[in-house]
Amino acid sequence: THKFDRMFESYDRVLAPSIRKQIENETKRELVLSEPKNSFFYSVKKLAHRAGLNFKRNPIILRARIGQTLFITFLMCSVYFQLSDDPSYSRAIFDRNGALMFFTMSSFVMAMLFVILTFPAERPIFLKEHSSSMYTVSSYFVGRQLTEIPFILFFPTVMAAISYYIIGFNSYSAKKWFIFGKLIEIFLIH
Repeated sequence: THKFDRMFESYDRVLAPSIRKQIENETKRELVLSEPKNSFFYSVKKLAHRAGLNFKRNPIILRARIGQTLFITFLMCSVYFQLSDDPSYSRAIFDRNGALMFFTMSSFVMAMLFVILTFPAERPIFLKEHSSSMYTVSSYFVGRQLTEIPFILFFPTVMAAISYYIIGFNSYSAKKWFIFGKLIEIFLIH
């Protein structure tokens, strides 16, 4: 504790006056926000095009998403293979709820994971271009999401197509699969 006391005394004696003097001498300046150089729709179009080119240039991302979808689907189908249809069997209801929860959470996390992992890699470019007023944050967000939406919808649909009958959600009506798929897509978009 004696060592810390000496450090605090030294700070108060040597550094604190010079820091106070710098703060007092600092003049207040207004922050000037400049308008973006391009329109919102032009920026969205260019950013979506650039994101699409990044997908073409990095095919490993698409392969990783396909592999991840197939692995999670296989895991889910092996855990919840052919659930019981008996409504009087209470465990069957809980098993179906668990399968639906696993399905929705894995679909949501898979969609979210790639979005979360792409921004840190693009952050320096985004900060540089945003600070030079090339586009706004909202146009960047919309442009990136326009390229992500097809993937966010496609992979859960593939997952639903594979797992729906294997798990045994419904084995007698194909029209209910479309209702199931549409509910999953609505859940993921909102």
